[in-house]
Amino acid sequence: MDVEKSLEFHRTRYAGEFAVDELRWSRIRPCLRMVQEERARRDRGLSILDVGCGDGTASRLFQEAGHPVFGVDIVPEFVQAANEKGIQARVADVTRDGLPFPAGEMDVVYAGALIEHLYHPESFLRECRRVLCEEGIVIVSTPNIASLTSRLRMLLGRGPKFYASALSWEFGGHTRIFTAPGLRRLLEETGFAVEEMVSNLVSFLPTWETRRPWSVTLGRLLPSLGEVLIARARKRAT
Repeated sequence: MDVEKSLEFHRTRYAGEFAVDELRWSRIRPCLRMVQEERARRDRGLSILDVGCGDGTASRLFQEAGHPVFGVDIVPEFVQAANEKGIQARVADVTRDGLPFPAGEMDVVYAGALIEHLYHPESFLRECRRVLCEEGIVIVSTPNIASLTSRLRMLLGRGPKFYASALSWEFGGHTRIFTAPGLRRLLEETGFAVEEMVSNLVSFLPTWETRRPWSVTLGRLLPSLGEVLIARARKRAT
């Protein structure tokens, strides 16, 4: 996809204001916890880079927790909206331009629901490693192609959840697929040590009614069956 097509896709797909509904909150809450645990470890506020920050709604949750937050997004009007929320956001196409920040500047890089859109997620993670300070962390979330829901769909002869054919944008232009072992291997091969991997929830059926406290607990205990994988990984010394 060239730059203009990518911009048009993102404008169309994410035109509405980002809303932290029940499902999105289930994905963001573990990330907020991971950040606060890192803050307790360092006993100070953390510089956080939100890659794919959109209009800054999710970024602001980190900001309200007491951290200086920076952002990157491909769509200029989204970046403007993020800046209006107090996020120090910049326009960049990370697949072409990388991350427009100096090496070693960030304590945390947060990439929520991003790497499944990238043709070369390994290059992106190496760029995350570059901008992280010594022992900085990356927090990544991405759909799990081996979720319980997807396994049940496959048994019924349907495609896995979150993914369609390469010719379809039905699921938001996902180009890469991940399982828990695959995500762990990718992070380790790009210079990180995985400290934690959880999921937002485990669901038997892809309906709102299945999102109950027990499903969140199962997501923590059995992330390989969860809907969305969430990993915290620390930059390894060279």
